Amino acid sequence: LREILKRPIDQQEFRTARAACTALGLLGDPSAIDALAYGLFIRIRGNGIYPHAARAMVRLGSAASVPALLDLLQDHNPEVTLLLQSYGGVVGAEPPPPGTMQNVALDALRGFSAPAAIPALIALAQNRTVLADANAARMLRAKAAEVLAYTALTLPPNHPDRARTFDVISGMFREEPIAQGDLAGLTADSLA
Repeated sequence: LREILKRPIDQQEFRTARAACTALGLLGDPSAIDALAYGLFIRIRGNGIYPHAARAMVRLGSAASVPALLDLLQDHNPEVTLLLQSYGGVVGAEPPPPGTMQNVALDALRGFSAPAAIPALIALAQNRTVLADANAARMLRAKAAEVLAYTALTLPPNHPDRARTFDVISGMFREEPIAQGDLAGLTADSLA
């Protein structure tokens, strides 16, 4: 099943890839995590299997899934990098925009609220040059801050990472100009 899921994009079939994700999640074998991380990025004729791969990763648990998601967040998965690059050579497919690997990893990490992800989330949220496009970098940083907030809210009120996390988030709100009608300023003041 892992080999089926990790086929090149031009050899993938949506229903087969989706079924492979579901089966790997039901089998509960943590050795499937790399194939499922790859599966998060499979899009065939406009259909993605992300929900199926993410659900299978949840079934495998935080201990197996979060390290793989952190590798994706830090752009340390060469197989996924090759997959994303391969979309440019597939008829009818466009290469994904910069930051896709990190965006997808953030989406999946949101479902775990894993304290182990806090240092990597803080690093991403504070990295102003994470992407060459300043607007795309700002959006990616904001998404990292959102996942960071969800994660911190699961910590006990007196946990040191909780205060540190909200300090980082409130600092981000202070550095960005506030648009008229934007509640971010009010939120930043309440976090301070």
